[in-house]
Amino acid sequence: MTFYPLNTIIKSGKHKGRIGYYDDNDCGKKAYVYWGSMVYNLDTCTEIPLKNLSSIITTYDLVKRSNVLGNQIGRLRGGFGQPDYELIANLLGEQDFVKDLLMKKYLDFAFNKPEKRKKIFISHKHNSKFEKENEIDYAMCLATDLTTIGYEVWYDNKTISLGQSIPAEMNEGIETSDFMIMLITKEYFESNFCNDEWRAFYHKNNNSSPNKIIPIVLEDGVRIPSLLSHYKYYDFSKERNYNKMFESIAKSIKESK
Repeated sequence: MTFYPLNTIIKSGKHKGRIGYYDDNDCGKKAYVYWGSMVYNLDTCTEIPLKNLSSIITTYDLVKRSNVLGNQIGRLRGGFGQPDYELIANLLGEQDFVKDLLMKKYLDFAFNKPEKRKKIFISHKHNSKFEKENEIDYAMCLATDLTTIGYEVWYDNKTISLGQSIPAEMNEGIETSDFMIMLITKEYFESNFCNDEWRAFYHKNNNSSPNKIIPIVLEDGVRIPSLLSHYKYYDFSKERNYNKMFESIAKSIKESK
């Protein structure tokens, strides 16, 4: 019999994307999933084929699902006619469950000590149009998920405290990091901070460790500078599959010497 943890995400089928609490399974074929805490959602149990479940729930999955639920609940509350209160309550239960899981991930990111020695610098353009349109902070998602698997991450929103010098802390992060992940949007190379970051890291590592830069192209229409043209990059703009991108990044870091 296959064992699944208490928290699960539906990867395919009618309920794809939903996140719930796994209770039990029927002869190893179907699982009983509650859309929220089992204690408060006893009447929302749904049978899901085991093959449609996954125990791997990334920060991106949680943020995306939270946004979807928020939009669905807003439309139901603001629509014409009598609101479907039963459906709204069902979605609110899942939303609370998802937000609780997300908060736990963020707390782990903020306070857990990394187990692995490799340190990763995430370079990104704050509040880019691309991230606003998609309602996703990709840098935060990556920083949280990389920390979850044991790496130390330099991420400005976490690492730089009030009153500290941004250039000094950024320089310290670059000097002590083993890898740089570049999250490239159309605005990335227009940012002086972003250009300073990748160029400094490039000159630090190009001769001894040229494979320590991991460019991620998030959207179409990006022109890569000639200095970076020989680097293999991940083109997220073609498939928009965060989990696949994250697996590729983790594999690249793990296999790098």
